Amino acid sequence: MKKYFSLSSLFCVVVLTLSLYVIFSLKKPKQEETIQTLTLSTLGQLKGNYAIFWGYFDPPTLAHKAIIDQSLEQLDIEKVIVVLNDLKNSGKTPSTNAKQRLEMMEILLAEHKDRVVFIVQDKDQPIDYKTIKNHIHGNLYIIAGQDSYEKWMQYEKNIDVYDGIVVVPRQTETKQLFLPDNSKHITILDIEKKLYTCSSTEVRANINEESLLNKFLSSKIVAYIKNNNLYKVLVK
Repeated sequence: MKKYFSLSSLFCVVVLTLSLYVIFSLKKPKQEETIQTLTLSTLGQLKGNYAIFWGYFDPPTLAHKAIIDQSLEQLDIEKVIVVLNDLKNSGKTPSTNAKQRLEMMEILLAEHKDRVVFIVQDKDQPIDYKTIKNHIHGNLYIIAGQDSYEKWMQYEKNIDVYDGIVVVPRQTETKQLFLPDNSKHITILDIEKKLYTCSSTEVRANINEESLLNKFLSSKIVAYIKNNNLYKVLVK
């Protein structure tokens, strides 16, 4: 004798199947998202005026954020090109890998996600001002800390080859910033004086001092460091 499913039975089967599908879909692990970075070959898509900012960002501090904030506000630029240095033979060895530092930078600069682009400098992709300048269509400003800038001015004879130099004050107001006669290309960034001494090196050296972390890092970066147990942090 043939047996037939009633409509109610068929409906129950469909509902059960859909429920199982939803349950297993939720349990399926999400694919890890990767941060999109530019390469020298893709820099050609950039048109307009840009500023370039190098660093290890190990970890990225509130001073790094202030520099990018003020560059976007003070300068006539479309975006800031952040060059994350991952060279191991430049006198420094990063304490974290490039992916972790990119993730922290992306967290720190979330509000500027449409006005910041990243490119990683390593042994396979060395980067300097001329290289970037030759790949983009527009003016390129170079951002430098005061200490690096003043060392640079000791041997740089012609700053006119740069579209603009942006200097980040790092000293107290008792020390005057040296400006050459042809200083029309130089812009001084207006950042808070309390950030003059903000240093990634000091953060790493005092990673378990909550007061210093809260002073120099955003709360989201502190959380990332603790969640990933970076810099030998003691998780509290």
